[in-house]
Amino acid sequence: MTSHAPQLIGRVFISEEDFSVRKPDSQLVHFTNSNFKILPSDQPIEEEVHDNPTKRRYYPVRTGDLIRGKYQVLGKLGYGLGSTVWLANELSGFNILLGINDKSIIQRFVEAEQEHSLARKDVQGYTVYAPRAFDSPSGKSIGEPLLSDFGSAVSGDVEHDEDVQPNVYRAPEIWDLFEGKHLFYGRDPKEGKYMTRAHLADMVALLGPPPVELLKVGKRSTEFFDKDSGWTADIPVPARTSLEESEKNLEGYNKEAFLRFMRKILQWRPEDRQTASQLLEDDWLNGRS
Repeated sequence: MTSHAPQLIGRVFISEEDFSVRKPDSQLVHFTNSNFKILPSDQPIEEEVHDNPTKRRYYPVRTGDLIRGKYQVLGKLGYGLGSTVWLANELSGFNILLGINDKSIIQRFVEAEQEHSLARKDVQGYTVYAPRAFDSPSGKSIGEPLLSDFGSAVSGDVEHDEDVQPNVYRAPEIWDLFEGKHLFYGRDPKEGKYMTRAHLADMVALLGPPPVELLKVGKRSTEFFDKDSGWTADIPVPARTSLEESEKNLEGYNKEAFLRFMRKILQWRPEDRQTASQLLEDDWLNGRS
């Protein structure tokens, strides 16, 4: 392992031109061990779950690759909706995305990869790797993260009516963080995966039908609702539920205050929702009774 600082290459979109053809030098880590497990071809894993890798949605990164003559790929950490996530060693050395104070976990990561390479399989010429997790830091902390997941980001100055968040991280994110579960799963009972109609059905079960005036301006409203806000999609709306039933961690005033906070967010009409600045002043968020 070199003295230069490793970093995360996460949700970064790269092209073939970014991969340099370069002979190994003293700074590169050598991965010569071929001791790896071949995964079953009939069981989709990682990015295969979202899309067929042969469609070239994901660049075929391999452990040991050199990117732009500057970053050497050390191993896979995971995947997202639009890209895979890898640990890379920056040969010129400075940290971005995530600071790691305990550098020994990087050393152990690389040694583990050299000794037992990541399990993988070949999908028509594309190698799908299983991820490797970091060891826990030895009495030290991981540095502060920076915002880096821009795989579904869009410009704010143009009209956009497609998805702007990965399916698993849809609003309201604060519910997921506090409750440890989603408020809306959006799993379609017929297709067995996330779909917009199932997400809307979950919302109707909790919030009731959307206002008619909102549906009048929606580009896809007629796919799911009639002119009177009745549900018309080809799946049933789940049984009616409430925030009180869904929240399991709090009691008494704390629960009441938290649910009041959530209701300021969970409104069909954008103009009925509080802004981020207003929410920052909420009593529950600031611990005020």
